Amino acid sequence: MGEYKLIDLDQMEASVVRRRLGYKADDHALTLLLTALRLEKCLLNVQTRRPRCETNVYPLYYYWAHHRAVTHKEVYDRVFDSLPTGKVAVLEDQLRTHVASVVDNEIDLLVEDIDYFVFIEAKFPKQDHNAKFEPGVVHQLVRQYVQGRILEAITNKTFTLATIGANNGQPIDLRLSERERVLLRLVNEEREQLRVIDLAWPPILAAASEAE
Repeated sequence: MGEYKLIDLDQMEASVVRRRLGYKADDHALTLLLTALRLEKCLLNVQTRRPRCETNVYPLYYYWAHHRAVTHKEVYDRVFDSLPTGKVAVLEDQLRTHVASVVDNEIDLLVEDIDYFVFIEAKFPKQDHNAKFEPGVVHQLVRQYVQGRILEAITNKTFTLATIGANNGQPIDLRLSERERVLLRLVNEEREQLRVIDLAWPPILAAASEAE
């Protein structure tokens, strides 16, 4: 796999088409995004070296499909079997459903560098409207966070989760339900709240305009 463990694995048709067409993210925009994350005190202990990115991908599913399994069901089974499920007192069928929702969660923007990777959920809310997240018994950001933490352990790379355009540049503080706390225990975390950094679109776009 070389330096990149997640980039180029997704085999959804749209991802394959983008690669065939030689799609490449704008380097300046990517630099601005990573700089904004560092200003929020993210990625401070890793160096930006050769970041790459893909949009609308399923990193955890395709990591296991590529490395460990063949069939759709085997991916779910092997991810489930890789987790310390004995730590939680939940019916297995319910827990498998929650783990499957983590595996199936799409990532709007995956950024991967030599020593780290970032999941970013992008939102474009209408004026005076709150950003909407994908519904489910487990919050979309919690599913993405757990997915990232699983991959962090597998790839030995630092993981960060963020949103852009979701909360006017202010952190999102999620009060976790019991089932969400259960999922976090599967990645060795015990907490009642999850804070996710939000980046505002306007400052990033303004900086890009000034640089042109």
